[in-house]
Amino acid sequence: MLSSVDHQRLAAAVAAAEAKTSGEIMCVVADAVSDYRDVPIGWAAAAALLVPPLLMAAGLPLESAAAMAMRWTAGSALIGWLAAYVATQAAVFALVRWVAGLPSVRRVLTGRTAVRARVRRAAHAHFVGALTLVKPGQPAVLIFVSESDRQLEILANPIIDAAVRPGAWATVADRAVQTVRDQGLAEGLVLAIALCGAELQGAFPDDGAVNALPDHVAEI
Repeated sequence: MLSSVDHQRLAAAVAAAEAKTSGEIMCVVADAVSDYRDVPIGWAAAAALLVPPLLMAAGLPLESAAAMAMRWTAGSALIGWLAAYVATQAAVFALVRWVAGLPSVRRVLTGRTAVRARVRRAAHAHFVGALTLVKPGQPAVLIFVSESDRQLEILANPIIDAAVRPGAWATVADRAVQTVRDQGLAEGLVLAIALCGAELQGAFPDDGAVNALPDHVAEI
């Protein structure tokens, strides 16, 4: 995702930004936060529940088709109906599961809202873990990128949110995402680091404290 040169540039950007503030800036880049394997299963289950009744409502005689295929008599009509219904459900489930499992289809069916929610959840998990490494109450910002999901999240602890201007992080994220689209991931992260540093500098100027966290970007 990032080259060795990119890592050096980003570490230098973090060091430069933190030199002007008492806050800490952390960067995490993930390939993806989930494989979304549950999404095709959910669509397949929904289709298996809905398609057979719709076929019957449309006039398709499932029980007659089963009886003809398996040479059942009229006395076993109920068994034939149940077998046909279950077989149709199984076939629909398998087909939709396979189609929805194709990467391009799965990405569309997942939806941006669901992707964003999972990326935000992953970012929060990393942020909570990172906060255990800094002093209580020390200003800290996390820049979290999920490259395959095309999402960038910026999280800060409450002490920062109360001090910076409203909507600051959303503005930084929007500008960084646009730069990623236009110039690439490394350039977007360099901009995000610089903008986060500027926000921190205004509210939390440098107090000479020792750097609590490494400056390098973590790739997961």
